[in-house]
Amino acid sequence: MKNVGVIFKRTLWDSRIGILSWGIGLGILALGELTLFPSISEAFAGMTELLNSPFYKAFLGENADAASFATPAGYISTYMLAFVPLYVAVYAVLLGLGVVANEEERGTLDVLLGTPIPRWQVVVEKSAAVLVILLLVLLLNGVGAVLGVLITPELAEISIARVIEGSVSMLPVTLVMAALALFFSTLLRSRNVAAGVTGAIIIASYFITNLSSIAQEALGTIKQFSFYSYYSPLRTMQNGIVWNDFLILCVIVLALFGLAIYAFQRRDIAV
Repeated sequence: MKNVGVIFKRTLWDSRIGILSWGIGLGILALGELTLFPSISEAFAGMTELLNSPFYKAFLGENADAASFATPAGYISTYMLAFVPLYVAVYAVLLGLGVVANEEERGTLDVLLGTPIPRWQVVVEKSAAVLVILLLVLLLNGVGAVLGVLITPELAEISIARVIEGSVSMLPVTLVMAALALFFSTLLRSRNVAAGVTGAIIIASYFITNLSSIAQEALGTIKQFSFYSYYSPLRTMQNGIVWNDFLILCVIVLALFGLAIYAFQRRDIAV
């Protein structure tokens, strides 16, 4: 039992610079974007046709709504909740790959597994660290958003509790991205291939979900298999966390996590 938590704490310590750089950077970004709400919302007020165009629908999905965009809830859902998970996706994928693939490519995984620590424990502790890392990054982003709301009078109708809900709602979708990277890194031999497959799934899921609003017949069925369809920034900012979708994303994370442990238990380790 004395080895329990060692990998978890070491992973967190090794990620301290990443946590601070990503978290503070996204916090400053949120602060800057929210303080610009008065000028940006005014600039887009007369651009209904542009916001309702297929191009903007592809990138913003439900957020490409001219009527809601000019409101505080619509603005925050677009500039913060819609794009922050995409920014964090880069870091989440790197973290997911770091659970197994990075150690294996460096030739240090066999050394780690040579200690009296079972394989599943390595995955569990590193994955728990990834959860905490992403939570801290989103927390710092949320701090920036809260400050932005507090110092921008035009956002006064948005409660701090709703901003916090928005930050929390981003955690499951970013965890899905990390879990995808973890799963494919245990299934595939190449770190680069695992990263490529994960990236392709994330991009496909994002655009399938957004484009389904303008191509319902073609993409309506496929959308159900897109994890991004269970993430709704606008509804979260208007009505609070959509708990059904939140829990579905959590189930997807747990399923990928379980499959990753199973695959890692059965595979040979490159040395």
